[in-house]
This record gives sequence, C-alpha cells and structure tokens, in this order.
Amino acid sequence: MAINGGCYDRRDDAPLLEEADLVGIDKPKQQLLDWVIDGDSSLKVISVFGMGGLGKTTLVRKVYEDTEVKRHFQNHAWITVSQPFNIKEILKDLIQQLFDELKRPLPQRLETMDDNKMKAVLKEVL
Repeated sequence: MAINGGCYDRRDDAPLLEEADLVGIDKPKQQLLDWVIDGDSSLKVISVFGMGGLGKTTLVRKVYEDTEVKRHFQNHAWITVSQPFNIKEILKDLIQQLFDELKRPLPQRLETMDDNKMKAVLKEVL
C-alpha cells in the first residue's frame, strides 16, 4: 500500500486490531497456546508462516498477550526482527524490556556495550 509516494507497512497495525474484529482466529490461537504452554520445559521454536497480510503477526501478538501465557512464563519480551537486522539493537531492546518488566535500573553504559557484554547481561538476568 502506498501513502504519499512512500510505502506503508500494515504489520504495524496488528496491535491496533481487537480480537473481536478478527475472523477465524480462535482455532489457530488455541493451537499456538497449546504448543506454547504444553508443559514441556525444553527449548522450542514455533514457526508461523504464510503470505503477507494473513494476520500472522496479529495471531502471535494475541498469543503473546494471553493471560495464560503470561502466567506460564517468568519473563516476557516482544521483539520485531526485520531484514536486514541489527543484532545490537535487538539485544538492547530485549535488555530494556526485561529490566523494565523486572523494575530494575538499566545496566550502566548499555549504549556502549558490545554484543558479547549484552549477551552476558541477558544470560545473567534470565
């Protein structure tokens, strides 16, 4: 979709949609909820894929915001990764969200930390 000669990315609108406005989200949402909180404590990756505009981001956001999911996990962060991505910005955003959630002051010199130091901070807090 073009706006004023530029490009408009509709994925940013996903958080603005109400669940009641979404058609057919209940079954996929419940399936994702079951996979996320199935009691298996091992690490896992769940991929949600499909053509643009199908509602993947909205679906995953609704699972992320679900109260049952929030109760199941000690820490929560929402990270958007695009191509190309900047790992330093992703790590910094993750640290900021987690420290905010834990109501802890941000580590000193976060802006000047290298990737390895940020990873060590994340490992320590998690």
